[in-house]
Amino acid sequence: MSITQYWREYYVSADQQIRVTFDSQQRFFDQRGHFRPNLRYASRAPAQIVIELKADPELSERLENLAGLLPVRRSRNSKYVNSLNAANH
Repeated sequence: MSITQYWREYYVSADQQIRVTFDSQQRFFDQRGHFRPNLRYASRAPAQIVIELKADPELSERLENLAGLLPVRRSRNSKYVNSLNAANH
């Protein structure tokens, strides 16, 4: 079990149809072996920024085009899986 902490920024396109979030400064607090919630000792977290693009399904082509403009590797991301990996390193 883990508590995850991160900083999130929200942005919306001018036409209000596309939403973007940026998650950064991730920290994971391993709860195994603690009687009370551990909020003091964070596990090492990957230095990454997670960018998430969201829109209604009918805008999927527009969203794909926008995502293709970003100079970053596209992948799936799970903060929960990241926390497990951080706790085991």
